[in-house]
Amino acid sequence: MALRAEVAVPSAIAFVFGAAAGLVIGWLIATGGQTQPDAPAARQAQRAPQQAAEPTEAEREMQLRESLSMHEELLAQSPDNPRLHRTVGEYHAALGEHDQALAAYAEAEALAQASGDGAEIPKILFDRGLSLAEMDQYREALDALEQAAAMEPSNVAPRLIQVYIYMRRIMPAPPPGFERRAALARAEELLGEILEIDPNNGEALQLTQAIASVRRGREAAAEGAAAP
Repeated sequence: MALRAEVAVPSAIAFVFGAAAGLVIGWLIATGGQTQPDAPAARQAQRAPQQAAEPTEAEREMQLRESLSMHEELLAQSPDNPRLHRTVGEYHAALGEHDQALAAYAEAEALAQASGDGAEIPKILFDRGLSLAEMDQYREALDALEQAAAMEPSNVAPRLIQVYIYMRRIMPAPPPGFERRAALARAEELLGEILEIDPNNGEALQLTQAIASVRRGREAAAEGAAAP
C-alpha cells in the first residue's frame, strides 16, 4: 500500500500507516499542534464542500504537480525563503519524490539557520522525518522527529508520528538494529509524554488502551497455559 494519507495536505499525503492512522496524520499536519503547511492547497481543501467528489489518483497528481510548479516559480523569485523551500519539499514528498524532498528540506534548514528563523527548523525536521520514514530509514526518521519534539516541547505531532513508526512499521517485522520489545517500550514512553502534554489526546488514549488490552490478553493466555 502506497504511503499516502487521505487528507489533501502536502505533508499528510506523504505518510500513512493504515486508514485510521492516515486520517490521524492528516489531521495532525493540518492542525499539527503547531505545524501548519504553507501551501494554499491545504486551505482550499479545508474549505472544500463535503459533497465534492474525491479526485482520482491521476487528478490528484496533476493538482500536486501544478501546485509544485507554482511554488517553484515563487521560489525562483525568492530563492532565500526557507518556507518556500520547505513547501516545495512537501509537494515532492506528496508525489513520492523523497530524494528531492530531502534536498529541499536541507536547503530550507540551511537558510533558516542562516537567517535565524528558529521557528521554521522544527517544521523542517518534522517533514524530513516523514520522508525518511517513507524511505524506510527509520533510525534517521526517529532522530529527526526527536529533534523536532525537543525544539517544540508542546507539539505532540512529532511524538505521535514516532509512535506510529514504532507500532506500525517496526514492531510487525523489526528491521536490523531494532527489537520488538524495545520498540513497544519506547512507544509507550512516547504515549506517556503525549498524555502529559495533552491528557485528552484521543489518539494517544486509544493507542494506550490498545496496548494495555494486548498485554492483558497475553497475560491471560500465559496464565491459561500455566494452569494445570
